Amino acid sequence: MLGQRLEAKSAAQAGRASFQFFLSLPNWLYPVGDSTAVEYVYRRELLDSERLAALRRRSDVRAWLQLGSHFGAVSASGALLHALWGSWWAVPVFVVHGMLLNYLYAAQHELMHGTAFATRGLNEFFSRITGVLVIFPRDYDRVMHFTHHKYTNLPEKDPELMGAARSEAPNTLARFLWSLSGIPYWWLRLSTLIRNFSGNARDEHYMSQRDQALIVREARLHVGLYAAAAVVSIVSGSWIAVQYWLLPLLLTKPLHHIQNIVEHTGMPLDKDVTKNTRTIRVNPVLRWMCWNMQYHWAHHLFAAVPFYNLPALDRELSGIERSESPGYFAAARDVIRRSRDLAATSDTVRAEESTE
Repeated sequence: MLGQRLEAKSAAQAGRASFQFFLSLPNWLYPVGDSTAVEYVYRRELLDSERLAALRRRSDVRAWLQLGSHFGAVSASGALLHALWGSWWAVPVFVVHGMLLNYLYAAQHELMHGTAFATRGLNEFFSRITGVLVIFPRDYDRVMHFTHHKYTNLPEKDPELMGAARSEAPNTLARFLWSLSGIPYWWLRLSTLIRNFSGNARDEHYMSQRDQALIVREARLHVGLYAAAAVVSIVSGSWIAVQYWLLPLLLTKPLHHIQNIVEHTGMPLDKDVTKNTRTIRVNPVLRWMCWNMQYHWAHHLFAAVPFYNLPALDRELSGIERSESPGYFAAARDVIRRSRDLAATSDTVRAEESTE
């Protein structure tokens, strides 16, 4: 009996050691990385400290349910697409499959914030997997995105600012549709990946030398993985990676990019988060697919609150004025209208300055 107990204890210890090694792999590959969650709280006085502490509580179970259901849906849609390939029924399945793939960025967003899982290593590990799948390296995204939280919608400081330049603002339907097409998005993603791969990570105001070294190393690993997948596909004569990953990801980007666009575009170029961020009211399916990021206003106010607690946080803050849109079409109209107003205001200011 004693021998059996000792063997069982030894096996349990070995299992725990293996699991810890599994979780430590990202830090081994990226030794200068840091997966600390953004603890930024913009308006602490808006919530009782005890209530905020409860909302910030993380859960491995809830994170596993969300991540598992999302990857499960991707697998199911991929299997259905395979079964229907060659028929017209494959078209709507292709679209849904592509949306599910693109919205894995929502998973990456939460995971790199470190707020999804209570177990830190799980956030780190799975955010790197999603980074590969959505062709958006996690550490580059993290450095840029955390600066975005610090300087939301401030020109020259917010690296994610969309439409800050008058020439790029979606203040007409044509400009909005061009941005929505995903072509500028993919051009930026791929050109940035190649530039970082070449060792030429930009020395931005938010990027330290340490960050640059990490980003270059990460880009080279990503390119190596994509090259390996390409070689295997060519040698085996298989189109699986193109058919079930690359094409759906690239072609359905507009159905995901609408979320990226409407979060801040057209909002006041002001540091006040209560004014520069939108909330979008959508159905439960879209909320699930986007990991509740439609509650973007609440997320920016309290970035350390996990996605599964954002609906509760939104209810807690219900008495505070905010910009809301009842769906993506309404949000798109608001983006165009506000961008047009911002452009007109900028023209007026420049005209007044030129006459002084």
